[in-house]
Amino acid sequence: MNGKSVVQDLEFADYDSLEDSCKDYAWLITQGAPYHRAWEQYQKDRDLHALIAAVAAKYATDPQYAFLAATIAGQSNVAQAIAAARQEVPNATA
Repeated sequence: MNGKSVVQDLEFADYDSLEDSCKDYAWLITQGAPYHRAWEQYQKDRDLHALIAAVAAKYATDPQYAFLAATIAGQSNVAQAIAAARQEVPNATA
């Protein structure tokens, strides 16, 4: 914070599975109030990097979060998983 490393004792959600964690994160980004404007913009322009940057500005404490998220999103296996998920969910908005 303010250019200095700060240790904080914070609570984080605990999930039974990676799938549950991913579903909650997807809900947060697509439905959560802090990201509503960024998600609406993404629905219009499909600019994934702009969405990641907007989310990272509020979601993450790690200054490298946007870079890491963009790197992961660019992996071919992630694109394949997203395509498969869209086929499983009728009228998916992702």
